[in-house]
Amino acid sequence: MRLHPHSLFPNHQFRIENLDLLVARHIPREHRINPALKQELFNTLHKSGIISYGGYGEDRSTMWKGTYMEQTGAFTHLGVDVNVRHKTPIQLPFETRVIDSRIFTDLDVGWGPRLILETSHPANPLIILGHLSSPLPQQNTILPANVPFATVGTYPSNGNVFEHLHIQLVARTTPLNVLTLDGYGQPSELPLYPDPFNTNFVV
Repeated sequence: MRLHPHSLFPNHQFRIENLDLLVARHIPREHRINPALKQELFNTLHKSGIISYGGYGEDRSTMWKGTYMEQTGAFTHLGVDVNVRHKTPIQLPFETRVIDSRIFTDLDVGWGPRLILETSHPANPLIILGHLSSPLPQQNTILPANVPFATVGTYPSNGNVFEHLHIQLVARTTPLNVLTLDGYGQPSELPLYPDPFNTNFVV
């Protein structure tokens, strides 16, 4: 089974967009970090009822110029962003267990409320969901398939980013530090973080 935006958000229509290019075209350079301006852009884009998503492996050096990423040049997006609105319920098509439930207060493109989930099959990668609303389900909670368990957050408490769900996979062979794990890295790191919507899950 493969995940898709419809797996997480049923009853919506979606299209793929390159977020960095959108921001470059529509937001002046000096204002690109501002989450409210990005939100305004997406609100306009989504008036048709079709929600944008994408960003796996995307170079976001335009979008996040001036943030902590400039220190290392780690502008490669390691997950996918689904740009749904605040309080939109989130579900998955298979049962998972919460292995980490944590709220980060960093406002420089931070995680905000974040979950790390695992399935029952050891071959499947871990699933990270970031920029959520609180409260979160607690560690060791079993989350049934196709039942909403969290909602999308808003700025500034979601890490001070536009309203969206960040979904990222972590290969089981990847060393995992839940405190230093990031949603951005170098292109060479992509094999450690498989494409969330192009990975087969054993269920």
